[in-house]
Amino acid sequence: MARMGLPTSRTRASQGHRCNMSLLRPRAAAIGAYAVALLVWLSLEDANSLAPALLGWIGALLIVLSPIRPGAEKDRRAWRMLPMVRGAAVGVAAALIAALLMLVKTGWHGHPVPDYPLGMIVEMLTRAPLWAGAGILAGIGVYSWRA
Repeated sequence: MARMGLPTSRTRASQGHRCNMSLLRPRAAAIGAYAVALLVWLSLEDANSLAPALLGWIGALLIVLSPIRPGAEKDRRAWRMLPMVRGAAVGVAAALIAALLMLVKTGWHGHPVPDYPLGMIVEMLTRAPLWAGAGILAGIGVYSWRA
């Protein structure tokens, strides 16, 4: 192929062009499964706060914990705090996403008596600092496990 002027995989790798498909396929499958679970949950008549909390955590993990490119962690000292910061971001994002999902479902169904009253949505938002602390502790665990 190189004789015809078409780049081969060896020439692409030597030029630094790298596409790691092994990371993209499971992530796309996870996002697809999350979307299906979200649509199923939206169609159910349920006022339990566990489902939006779990969907919030999973959504936050999918958003915040996107894969870092290989070689991005060149300076290890500068990246020591990254697992803790990402853990805190996951915790805060989980509370925000859960509250947003509760708000969307309440508006989607449009019942005279809402599935999730305003007090329940606000209570979900007040969990953000606690969940950020849990994310920081999980980040410390991930950092100490990797080290």
